[in-house]
Amino acid sequence: MWKIWISIIATCWVTSAAAQGWSNDRIAEMLVRELSPTGAMESGQWFVSNEKLTPGVHGLGVIYAHIPGSAGSVSIHVGLFSWTGAGWEKRLDVAGVFGLAPKDAAFFQTHVEISTLTLGPNEPRCCPTVIARWSIDYARGQAVRVP
Repeated sequence: MWKIWISIIATCWVTSAAAQGWSNDRIAEMLVRELSPTGAMESGQWFVSNEKLTPGVHGLGVIYAHIPGSAGSVSIHVGLFSWTGAGWEKRLDVAGVFGLAPKDAAFFQTHVEISTLTLGPNEPRCCPTVIARWSIDYARGQAVRVP
């Protein structure tokens, strides 16, 4: 089973977040509460647009939840968050992202881009190797694959 552990992208951000009470454990709890359909997650990833937590900073959470009754299959759940000054607030659930091992988040004025691993032709479901790049619109929460 794929395991992608909760991690914070910028080391400086960890220090800033921890000083404001947002440890990795607290972020993981928030992601489970806000994104998980089962109340648990197998793995997750957290990305932020800026290491300085000021109002308007964007966060992108990606979690994988076990599909009940399956033999180790997971579903992906993605959310857009904003830093309010008092904490992180979920703005939108994101639709249309597929794949495993999210990485390389890049935040822009109107959208965030992220890469995942997806299946190539004739690949077994266990072992995706094709990198897919997704663009997620902040206003609608819709992801589209970038060619």
